[in-house]
Amino acid sequence: MTTLRPGPSATPRAAAHLVRLLLATGPAALGWGAAAPVAVAARRDRDAVALIRGAERLTAGALAERVRERAAELAVQHSPGTRLGVELDGGIPGLVELLAAVVAGCDVVPLGPRLAPEERAAHADPVVGAPRRGPGRVRTLSSGTTGVPRPGAGRLGIRRLLQLADLDRRIAPPDGALLVLAPPDHGHGLSAVLAGLAHGRPVVLGSGLPLEEQRALLAETPATVTGVPAQLARLDAPGAWRGVRLVVSGSSRLDAGLAERMRAEGARVLDAYGTTEAGTVALDGRPLAGCRIRLAADGAIVLRSPGARGWRHPGDRGELVEGRLRVLGRTDGRLDHGGELVDPARTAAVLRAIPGVRRVRVEAEPHELLGHVLTAELHVDPSAGLDADRIRSLAEPRLDAAHRPRRLTLR
Repeated sequence: MTTLRPGPSATPRAAAHLVRLLLATGPAALGWGAAAPVAVAARRDRDAVALIRGAERLTAGALAERVRERAAELAVQHSPGTRLGVELDGGIPGLVELLAAVVAGCDVVPLGPRLAPEERAAHADPVVGAPRRGPGRVRTLSSGTTGVPRPGAGRLGIRRLLQLADLDRRIAPPDGALLVLAPPDHGHGLSAVLAGLAHGRPVVLGSGLPLEEQRALLAETPATVTGVPAQLARLDAPGAWRGVRLVVSGSSRLDAGLAERMRAEGARVLDAYGTTEAGTVALDGRPLAGCRIRLAADGAIVLRSPGARGWRHPGDRGELVEGRLRVLGRTDGRLDHGGELVDPARTAAVLRAIPGVRRVRVEAEPHELLGHVLTAELHVDPSAGLDADRIRSLAEPRLDAAHRPRRLTLR
C-alpha cells in the first residue's frame, strides 16, 4: 500500500502561517469562533466591501454589526450548545444568521437546496445540547458517502488548525474580488466565503444565480473564482477566463482539458481533494499538513486527517502520477452529479416503495456538465392510477434534486 505524506517543510510552514493569521486576527476576534473572519475583515477596513449579492453590497463594518446584533438576539432565545438548522439560499441574510448563531454559542447545521425535504426537516428544529462556554461550531452535513447526510462533529484542535493554515498558505488568493460559485451550505462554499473575508477580499456570492448572471459576474473579471467542476464547466467559453488570476476547483474531479483552457488564458488552477468529514486533505495531489493518503493495491483511496478520527474510506479510487494523487472515479457504485454523490440504489428504493409500483430499474447516463444524471423505468399496476407527475410528487419529499430521475418511463 502506497502512502502519500506532506513534505518535511509542510508543518513548520503551516505553523508559521498560523501564527501570522492569529496575530492578524487579534484576541477579540477569537471569541467569534468560525465567524472570526468577519471580525478580522472589520478590523482591517470597516468601509471595505465584504459581501456582494446582486445589487446588495455590504461593508465589513456593516456585516460585523449585523452579526453582532443578531447574535445578541439569538443568545436570548437559545442556550449555548443548542444545535440550530440555518437555511442558506446563497444570499447574505442566511450567512448573517449562520455567523450570528456561531457567535451566540450555538452549533449550526447549514441547510440548503441540495437536501431532500425530509432531510431538511430532520434538522430544522432546535436541539438543546449540553451547555458550554465560547462560540458555537459549524456542523456541515456529510455528503452521503457514509449514508444519510448527518452533522459533522466540528472539532477544531491545533492539528486541524495547521491543516487549514497549510491550505490557506498554499492557495494564497491574490488581491481583488473572489467569486464563489459553490453553495454556502457546502463546506467548499462556506470555507471559500470565510477565507475571502479573512483576507479582506470582496466576496461575490454567485451560488444559485441563473447562468447568464453568473457569466456576467465572470465577465467582470474577479481575481479568484472557486466552485465545483460542473459549475466551472458551465461558464467555460473562449476568453471566459482571461483576466482571472486564480481558479480553485473542488468537490469532484476536474477535467484536464478544462484546466488546460483556464491555464492557457493566464489563470493559476488549483484542484482540492477531500471529504466533508475529513476536510480538504490534498491540493493538486499533494497532502496538506497532518494529512495522509494511502492507495490500496486496487487503487482505493484511504485517507486520514486531523479533522476526523482514524483512517477513512471515501469510496474513491486513484493513481499516483509523478508523486501526486489523481482521482479517477468511485469504487462503491455512487456517481458524481455536479459535485454531489448520487446512489442509484437509493432512488430505486424510494420509487419501489410507492404503492402500485411493481418493478424499478434506475440507470445513470453520462452528462457533459454534471457527470451523470439518473433515469428510471417503472413497471406499474394499471389500476393504481399512477402517472409520471404523480410518481414524482410522491418521491420528491424523500429525494434531493441530484437523486430525482431526469427521465421517468412507465411500463
